[in-house]
Amino acid sequence: MSKKLTKQEMRQDAFRDFLSIAYKDVEQSLEHHWKMYLAGLVAFLALLVGGMQAFNYYEARQDEASMRLSKVMEAFNAPVLSADDPSRKELSSRQSLFFDTNQARDAEVTKRIEEALKRGGPSETRDLVTLCKAEEAARAQRYDEAITVSDPLCGSSPMGAVAVMFQARVFEAEKKADKAEAAWKKIAAMKNMLLPDGSGQELLGEYYERAGDKAKAEEAYKSAQAVLAAKGGDSDPMLARVKERLEQLKAS
Repeated sequence: MSKKLTKQEMRQDAFRDFLSIAYKDVEQSLEHHWKMYLAGLVAFLALLVGGMQAFNYYEARQDEASMRLSKVMEAFNAPVLSADDPSRKELSSRQSLFFDTNQARDAEVTKRIEEALKRGGPSETRDLVTLCKAEEAARAQRYDEAITVSDPLCGSSPMGAVAVMFQARVFEAEKKADKAEAAWKKIAAMKNMLLPDGSGQELLGEYYERAGDKAKAEEAYKSAQAVLAAKGGDSDPMLARVKERLEQLKAS
């Protein structure tokens, strides 16, 4: 059974939930600075919703689209519990959604995604639903479909940074090194409001570390260091982290 959300929750919680999912499969190291990404997305969406408040019709559409996105995220995050799992009683008492099988959850997620895309809404909300659809395909290891679905989002739109990182992780899962490297390089070269300065180069360095190429990792980290130092942020935690990674590379 679905929990009824307030308008404020519809505008905020679904987007926060989506960002968590979008990044969880992107890069383990994002745990160190996820708040920066969260702040970037929430600020953008707050600006979007704020602008819509001047137009009641569009505001209503945003509320409806946000509700559909919330329902997608609810199903996407819902756990699969066996019949004897004690959590079922607690979730039932809270009217929280859960499923008996992965197949049932996947079917409901797909149903809600298709309904949300069919009904439309603001482009930013549609993009988030589309990324959910790509993530759902990747979760089912339908990697070609995941790439095809996310391709239109990989341009210069605000969601482009998330979409390209998503694709980079998919290529890594497929062990397609050339395509994964190209995607991480694209991230490093991107100027996007969801990417703090220097973070793209840092992520590229981390990719090279995973790939076992220390020389290229060092080069990428030095590039990130230069960008961050140019900002004059000697106390920037990201700069400190990049310096630490360089020291660890040299010591290894």
